[in-house]
Amino acid sequence: MERAMAIMEQPSSTISSAGMRGLNGWRQVLSPGQVSSILVVVRGFGLSFYGDTDGPDNARLYAPDLAARVRAVGGGPR
Repeated sequence: MERAMAIMEQPSSTISSAGMRGLNGWRQVLSPGQVSSILVVVRGFGLSFYGDTDGPDNARLYAPDLAARVRAVGGGPR
């Protein structure tokens, strides 16, 4: 679990190619309205661990019922 967390904390290779710097680089690219619109779609898929903070809410991300909540809105294998 600790190794998985360390891997997830590393920036993706697309960050540097998109010109974003650091974990909150998206704030330099997206307007608050765009963030709100994106979050509506993301939450529609049952992904409630994202908000307007710099990273995901890890307590929600690793919640034991996450897979069931995503399946309930039609995501994942059936």
